[in-house]
Amino acid sequence: MPQLEEGYSMPLVAIGRCRQDLSWLANEPDAWIWHGIGEDETAPAVKKLNDLNEDGNWHPFGYQNFVELLDDPDAPCELFNKIYLRGGAKSIAQFWRKQREEGLNHVIINFKPTKRPIADCLADMEKYVFPEVNKD
Repeated sequence: MPQLEEGYSMPLVAIGRCRQDLSWLANEPDAWIWHGIGEDETAPAVKKLNDLNEDGNWHPFGYQNFVELLDDPDAPCELFNKIYLRGGAKSIAQFWRKQREEGLNHVIINFKPTKRPIADCLADMEKYVFPEVNKD
């Protein structure tokens, strides 16, 4: 294991919940990545974590989506089972932009269900998604 400079620690990111109480997730790990949640559940989840926080440090919240990126960048996006996001790059960008505004900090993207070549998906992400989601 690499040595860290004195005064620095290795960040701890909790992935999933493992039956941990939300107050533990709000205070112990440096960040929490959950499986997907409903689009109307992000703001309440972030608020709950902030309300339970006792250490005064920022603990970012993120989640994972399986993403099916369609050929048409204007195709509307739909969220299935709180984890499977399907749509065009522009609508997915708007979806994640809204989620960011509600407190989402990280998204793990799994392109497993996408039938398009990964190079095309990454080009659409670079052209449509990243600029929209990351603008201030």
